[in-house]
Amino acid sequence: MTSCISAQDVLKRLKLCGCINITGRGLNPLRGSVVLEQIDLSLVGKHENPEIVDLHSKISQELVISILDSIISSDGCSLKYIKFPQEWRGNGMYGLTMEFRERYIRSFDERGLSCTRCNEALLKTNATTWMSVYGYQNKMCYDCLKPFCENNRCIDNEDSFIKFCHYCEKDYCFDCSPFATCAGCDEFACQGCSGRCDGCDKTWCKGCPNMFRCVICEKTVCTKCSAYEESYMRECPSDDFACEPCNERLW
Repeated sequence: MTSCISAQDVLKRLKLCGCINITGRGLNPLRGSVVLEQIDLSLVGKHENPEIVDLHSKISQELVISILDSIISSDGCSLKYIKFPQEWRGNGMYGLTMEFRERYIRSFDERGLSCTRCNEALLKTNATTWMSVYGYQNKMCYDCLKPFCENNRCIDNEDSFIKFCHYCEKDYCFDCSPFATCAGCDEFACQGCSGRCDGCDKTWCKGCPNMFRCVICEKTVCTKCSAYEESYMRECPSDDFACEPCNERLW
């Protein structure tokens, strides 16, 4: 497919959501691309948690790193955002991926990019701005790809212009996704990873241990309001939860 559309010259964003059988050979046409801006190899969807979605990547680390190296070493490189598969993160970030991380950071330094909010230069001292040791990029909006610096007013506080969603592990600026604070765990959640309790109308994040959603009627309630006691959420054989009226249908 990448060959048919002349991907090296036209493809700006590539997201391999659910593509569990891809090994990386089909990405060869991207070698030396100067138009590719974003590549997401994590296999998960936009508002999915990579630690919960049980997907195992078949992508060749050696092959993909060589393709990415050819891109960042090209004059006029546009690559701004990389997200690696879950298996490459943590301990997997050593070796090839860790070495590439350092080269990738240097490529940003050479381009002289500046913060979208305060226009301060993004210096080498802000190296973690571009790729954390855990294999995902931060301080850059996943949607619009605008970068932000380490200034406290630009990131990570109530008045910041970009926040990290702890559920989907992506950063979004306020122009692309409003954020909410979960009433149960106090974590920030982007618009796609948060919702409201049908009982008390407070905002909760996906995956919060104090929030339950009926697998049948999709009623969502928290443990902190009367609606929880009234609906009496119970765990069913499939490890999902169902409210009392729906529960009998699952047994």
